[in-house]
Amino acid sequence: MFENILNGKFKYINGENRIYFNTDKYITLDRASSGQQEVLPLILILRDVLSSQELTEITLEEPEAHLYPYSQYKLIELISWIYNSHHKKNRFIITTHSPYILSSFNNLLFAYKVANLTETSKLKVKQLISETCWIAPDKIAAYSVNEGTTNSIINSSTGLIADNEIDDASEDIAGYFDQLLVIYREFKHG
Repeated sequence: MFENILNGKFKYINGENRIYFNTDKYITLDRASSGQQEVLPLILILRDVLSSQELTEITLEEPEAHLYPYSQYKLIELISWIYNSHHKKNRFIITTHSPYILSSFNNLLFAYKVANLTETSKLKVKQLISETCWIAPDKIAAYSVNEGTTNSIINSSTGLIADNEIDDASEDIAGYFDQLLVIYREFKHG
């Protein structure tokens, strides 16, 4: 999981921090992407959390910084796996502006919900998403913060993070594009 997020394997060799892509191809950390440079300390902390026997509260501020959407999803899977595999003794507080992070949480919440419908649905969900990453709805809270006020954005009927809170900006941007298309069509042949 760590390597999926980092897109390589971190090693300290001959006084250099390196990210290996295979056994002999690597890049030094100072030449790595900004996403790799920013996520590496988080990965090292999460590895320590895995080996720790103590209760840990971890606050992550915008862990999505400079990460591809797929890496953001894998990061949320990793955090969920750590939470679930350590008998839920860790507490994660995550701030984000990323719809990918929120969508990733929704996937893991929905996986739990769908898997608990029937034994057959559980088997099918396990083929798609590892059971170790599923999130029970009673183990998560999500809030928006606006002018110092917090509001829950968990939909009480679905147990998922409210769709309109995940991607309001994309809807606005798509709306502008749709309006531009109307203008384009009107004047294209004119």
